[in-house]
Parts: sequence; C-alpha cells; structure tokens
Amino acid sequence: MKLRRFGACILAVSMLCSLPVYAEEIGETESAVNMETPAETVAESEESESESVPVSEVQEETEKLTEGTEETEKLTEGTEETEKLMEETAETTEDMEAYKQTGVEGFVYRLYKLVLNREPEAKGYNEWVGWLKGGQTTGVEAGKGFVMSNELKSRKLSNSAYVELLYKTFLNREADAAGRQTWVTYLEKGMSREWVYSGFANSVEFQDICNSFGIQRGTYVLTALRDQNAGVTMFVYRCYEKFLGRTPDDEGVNTWCNQLLSGQMNAKEAARGFVMSNEFQNKRLSNEAYVETMYQGLFDRNADNAGLASWVEILEDGNSRESVFYGFADSEEFRSLAAGFELTSDWQSTPVTYKMSKEAFIQCLMDNRSTWQMSKSQATNYSGYFEPGYSLIDLDIDGQPELVVTLAGGTMHNAPTKIYKVQDGKVVLISDSDAGVGEIQDLSMYYKNSEGRRVYVDSRIHRSGTYASYNSIVEIYVSGNSVTEVTKFARAREGTSYTYYQDGKEVSKAQYDRAFDAYYAGMRELNMQRGFTSYKRWSGYSTTQKKNALSSMYDAFSYSN
Repeated sequence: MKLRRFGACILAVSMLCSLPVYAEEIGETESAVNMETPAETVAESEESESESVPVSEVQEETEKLTEGTEETEKLTEGTEETEKLMEETAETTEDMEAYKQTGVEGFVYRLYKLVLNREPEAKGYNEWVGWLKGGQTTGVEAGKGFVMSNELKSRKLSNSAYVELLYKTFLNREADAAGRQTWVTYLEKGMSREWVYSGFANSVEFQDICNSFGIQRGTYVLTALRDQNAGVTMFVYRCYEKFLGRTPDDEGVNTWCNQLLSGQMNAKEAARGFVMSNEFQNKRLSNEAYVETMYQGLFDRNADNAGLASWVEILEDGNSRESVFYGFADSEEFRSLAAGFELTSDWQSTPVTYKMSKEAFIQCLMDNRSTWQMSKSQATNYSGYFEPGYSLIDLDIDGQPELVVTLAGGTMHNAPTKIYKVQDGKVVLISDSDAGVGEIQDLSMYYKNSEGRRVYVDSRIHRSGTYASYNSIVEIYVSGNSVTEVTKFARAREGTSYTYYQDGKEVSKAQYDRAFDAYYAGMRELNMQRGFTSYKRWSGYSTTQKKNALSSMYDAFSYSN
C-alpha cells in the first residue's frame, strides 16, 4: 500500500509578539514560602480548577479596580476603621495618604486593592510591610502570596479574568486583545496559573512598578516539572485530552514531563504510552473510532474519508492496532507536530508490515518499479535453465506476498535472487543473494509436523566444473525484514567421491540417508502454486500490461492446507 502523506496540521500558538519581555535571567532568591503568612493571602501548592465568570462580572471587577469602592472612599475620608488602621501604621492622616501611593506601604496596599479588591486588615498589612522592609521577601514573592491565595482562588476567576488581573496588577495597564488571548491559550493548553504568573512577575514592567515603590522585585523561579518547558507540558496535556479524553492530574503531568525532559522518552514513545495504556484500551473503541483518534492525537486533524477507509481496512485485514499507531507516529506529519512542541523528531522508524488490499499492493509495486526492476545486464548473463524474472510468494505466510526477483546466473545452476517486501508505502529489499541469503531456485512448501507450521524448503544445486557439485536442502524463514536460511542436508561431490552433512556436521552416508528419509517423513508437502513473469516478457510490456501481470501473479499464488 502506498501510504498517504498528509499536510501537517500542527498546534501553533503565536507567543512572542505579545509576551512580556523578561529583564533578568532566572536565579536563586530568598523565599517567603516557609513564612507564616496571613491566612487571607497564603498560597497553596496546588491550584484549583478555574471556572468561567460572566463577562459582566469581569467588567464589574475591573471597574472596581480602577474606580475604587465605597470602602476606599471611607478610608480616605477617615472612618473609625481608617483611624484604627492609622494608629497601627502611621501617626497622621497625611502619612496614611502618602503610603497609599508611595513606599513599601503603598506597594502592599496596592496588592490588597488590585488583587483582593478590598481594604487591608491591619495584621496582614503590617506583616507584609515588615517582611518587605526587612528583606525577608521580594516583590514577586509578595505578589505570589496574593495571587495564589485561598481568598482569590475562592472567587474562581475565569482564565480571561485571571489574565486581566495580572495585567492590571503587574503591568499597570489593561490587557491588549492579542496578549490576553495568548496567555489564555497557554492556560487552556495545560500551563499552570503559576507559570503564567511568573511571566508577569519577571517582566520589565513589573520591575518598573517595584522601582517606583522602592522595593526589590526579585526573580520568580518555577520548580514544578510541568512549568519547566511550555512545549513539553502542552504536548502531555493534549495527549491526556486526545487519547484519554480527560483533564490530567498534576502528578500525571509532572511524571510525563519528567520522562520527556530527561530524555528517557521521545514524543513517539510518550504517545505510545498513552495509546497502549490500560485506560485507553478500556475505552474499547471500534476500528473506525480508533483511527479517528490517531488522526486527532497524532495529526491534530480529522481523518479524510480515503485515509480513514484505508486504515480501517488494514485493521480489518488482521493487522494490530499497535502497527497502525506506528504508521501514524513514524510519519512526517507527526514529526512536524512534535517539532512544534520543541520535541525531538530524530527517532527511528518502527519496522511495520501492513496487510493491504490487492489493488493497493500492486499500485505500490508499480509506483516503485525503479527500486526492484532488474537491469538488462542482470538479466542477460545467463547460461542455465532458471529463467530470470519475477514472482509473488507469501514467504512469511502473513497474507501479503513478497516480491521475488530471480536474476540471471553465470552457471547452469546459479540463479541469484533478491527478495522485496512492501511496507510503509515503499518496496524494501530484505534479502540479497550477494549477501549470502535469498538464493531461491526450486522452492516447495511443507507442513512441518514437529513444529506445527508451514515451512519453505529449497533444493539447491551448485556446480563447478564437470565433476564438482554441491547439493543442499535449505529451510527458508522470513520474519519482518529478516530472512533466515537453515541448511538441513548437504552433499558435496568431487569427481566420484561424496561427502555428507547433516545440520552442518559431517556424517556417514548411512546416517545421512536415515536422517534424510526421517526428515521428509515428518513433513507433509503442500500443493503450492506460484505465478511467474519472465524478464523478457516484462521488458516488452506496456504499463497497463505490467500492472495486469502483477495482478495475475498475485492471483496465481496459493497453497493447500
């Protein structure tokens, strides 16, 4: 079968044009993780899932952030709550007004208002101010404390609302449409909110905000495996979605990311892990649904009608689902998709032989004639009775024949042979007589009782001069792309003198005869038929005639049970 090539349809998230520019290299920083932070702003290690918030709610929140609330007005005018807070943090109303806008106090106040959308409570406010002034924490760590707090998580902001909040707080501006969509896409494709936060917190714009309040920004360092490489994480996330049909758990994402980041797996091996998993197998998909899933998971597109029908036919012919997986995974289309996630595409193709329809098989041979047709010189150096030409024989007995090309030999009994297999849309040479295997002269098929299987047996004669010859009985086994020949019996003649061999060991004539007779007594010869087209006839055929000749040879091959 000629495998179809499909145009790459790859996930491509346009990132660079709208991402904030990072000002510093990631380095070691002091962490406030182990501090006893206020209950209202303490960050948890795990994220809760986000739920969608109506646009009106997002707008309302934005208006509150930019315009202020009644509580803000009360604070600036001086209420009992304001006076209490002033007594704890400042001596005069003037000082209170100042630190709202400047210094460490202003920075902390800003986080309360923009992130939590409320006035600060005295205890939490004073703690954050003290930690920042004492150098126990930095701007990015303080920001994380608010952004990852239980209080904010309880609001269950949508991805869009979350990104809007980060723009306002850490870039001091409204989100542009392109930038917002880029970050939202990252979140939808599997990146954590902490990863997105780091992009804002490590930005030049947030550095400017920190400078304006006279505090150290710091650098936020991501430690979770899922946050180390966006491409790897999004690839793993889509495998969960496409193959298992679910959102991944954090442990699972980190485990798969570790395998890919450490080089223990490449993209093909990781995808195979999902497809061969018990969870996927337990879905018990139909052949059609399985192929559709391969298109979605490995090509990121729907199956075209012809491709779907072809792959389903392959499965219905008895090929394994794993072999079909490799047909997709070893394709250029999947390699391109993997490269889009910055994953390696240098894996070796997995040898797979597909059974296919007669029509597809013959068309593949026709399309690749330059690979296997013998040259004139290969066909004319001949002085014996084995005519050069072509035949189709199912040598591995898997339902799909191999192409046997018998070349001209230089002596009466020398007929070198090349064996080709059709696989992956190509015609592949698997045995060349020049390499010592594949010389098929007089082939028969037997059922070997001791092994309970069919075997091919070749009777060979090699002659050198008038009185020297070598006769042998050879069993031929084809498995995958490997051809194995086992010489069971051999008889060498030099003049009138004979030497006898059994399984490669020299034996007496009596031992040879007994073993020879026992060998054939333990087998049942099958009636095998094969078609043949000589080089002479083939070379004179038109393209249509050649195709018809291959069709006739295909139909001619048969054997009795």
